[in-house]
Amino acid sequence: MTVAANGKTLNLSSAHPIIDFPTYMPSAEGDEELDSVWVGLGQASDFIGKDVSGKAVYIYSIPTPSTLIQSASWMGSVARAQRAARRR
Repeated sequence: MTVAANGKTLNLSSAHPIIDFPTYMPSAEGDEELDSVWVGLGQASDFIGKDVSGKAVYIYSIPTPSTLIQSASWMGSVARAQRAARRR
């Protein structure tokens, strides 16, 4: 994954989408250029005042006990991001 902003590009070698990502947000194949928004752990308070509709949402997720099982799934952070995107 590559992130670019303000003329700088950063390669994220440790970015891991959740294991069942296609179930949450299917998209067309190929590259996409999206604005992004950081929502911390993805708790309800992390979304206050943030527009996530049509954006790449970055959630700090803790692997428990491996990268296949992440806090973003069992804490409901991904589902919360989906609901927030639909409200706009």
